[in-house]
Amino acid sequence: IEHVQASSLAGIMQLVPGNVTVNPSLTSANSVTIRSIGQITTGEGGDLNGNNERGVGLMINGAKVSSDAKITNAGTSSPNQIDYRNYSTDNIESVEVLKGVLSAEYGDVTSGAILVKTRAGRTPFEARIKTDPNTKAVAFGKGFALGDNAGNLNIDADYARAFSDWASPVAIFDRTTVGITYSNTFNTNKTPLRFNARVSGFISGNNVESDPDVSSLDFTKTRSKNLTVSLYGSWLLNKSWISTLNYNVSGSYEKDTEQKYVVENKLPQPSTRTMTEGITIGYFTNPTAPKDMRAEDIPIYANAKISGNLNKMIGGTLSKTMLGVEVNTKGNTGRGIYYVSGVPQYFRERPYTEIPFMTDLSAFLEEKVTVPIGKTSLEMSLGARLNKMIVDGYSYDPTIDPRFNGKYNIVKSKRDGFLRSFAIRGGWGIMQRLPSISTLYPAPNYLDNCLFQYRNSTTGESLAVIQTDIVDGKLPYNLKPAKTRN
Repeated sequence: IEHVQASSLAGIMQLVPGNVTVNPSLTSANSVTIRSIGQITTGEGGDLNGNNERGVGLMINGAKVSSDAKITNAGTSSPNQIDYRNYSTDNIESVEVLKGVLSAEYGDVTSGAILVKTRAGRTPFEARIKTDPNTKAVAFGKGFALGDNAGNLNIDADYARAFSDWASPVAIFDRTTVGITYSNTFNTNKTPLRFNARVSGFISGNNVESDPDVSSLDFTKTRSKNLTVSLYGSWLLNKSWISTLNYNVSGSYEKDTEQKYVVENKLPQPSTRTMTEGITIGYFTNPTAPKDMRAEDIPIYANAKISGNLNKMIGGTLSKTMLGVEVNTKGNTGRGIYYVSGVPQYFRERPYTEIPFMTDLSAFLEEKVTVPIGKTSLEMSLGARLNKMIVDGYSYDPTIDPRFNGKYNIVKSKRDGFLRSFAIRGGWGIMQRLPSISTLYPAPNYLDNCLFQYRNSTTGESLAVIQTDIVDGKLPYNLKPAKTRN
């Protein structure tokens, strides 16, 4: 991480073998794919529903990061896309990339997972100043010891500004991140309980200046504000029925806003805002009012995960049993897309508060054994994950993801020598990803047909008669989860 000097998690991912190296930039949304299949594109050249990006699971300190409750695509190419440029790299302890058949512990993914751990505990003061032709950044971090048995407090902060073109005042991206982590270990003499509490957040967005080469009035402004609270750790019990208990509870509140201000010269158009079918009297749009479009997304996430591990040695064979449950709840309380002025023809406002929250319930079980065979060893793991999605308007049956991995260590790992390790690996498994809120609850389609229109610019008299038909965008059947067989 220090060598590559990345400004976001997407920059770190370029170290993974097989990834395409691109010129890093924070002025556009950063996405990550892992061993993805070929893109399935729409007519506009975009990834269909962002499924390639959605297939990657991002977990920070064990807490799942999701975009499934986002509905508008402010600042990104898809509402289901995680924008990795919002996550600074300066307080990261490690990044682990999981490919192939994942452990049953990790669900709602189809192509891999990224496990990020931030620094905790006492650390020296560190500061970084980065400058290149497109990015300027400054960051600092410090971990303090609070005294005997009082734990440690780690503080980190980062500010970055990225430019697309120095000659242009537009396409400028700003990001500010802050994080505070408290960590301590209780009852160290008997059953140590490791406790971590982290509060983190970011504010990011583009500038609000207009492009003089296009228009001195038009501009686009986006802002993202995030606050995340997480509690995580482990409890070393050392009982005959359980060795370690791991826990993770987190909640995230985010507010994404977008404003598009456009000045246009158009003729008045017949329009209506009715939300019912039938024939109604409409009105004519105001041709002189500038279009001031706003979008508000407020995705909210709550996650809880607890798992137990039992480690046993039976006749030289090491057995590790893992059993756990996980609950994820997500929803959106934003206003949606609305106009302050210059409402376009046939526009309807749709508050996202009308869309119900979704809850995913999961249980997972896995058994891993390591069998010594002379100077070699055989590792095998067999597990399954049960998922159940609960959401109004749909009835989803539970899904089961079976997974198996095997590894035969012919030459055990050693630090020196010409051949330091040699192993044969194989695996088989199914991984599934449930649909997002924006996919399950699309907006209704309003089919408006102007039957009669009359407008006298001299007297100001006008009449518009419009027939409206409504097609419910909600599907009358269950969408299948995205599935990969690995």
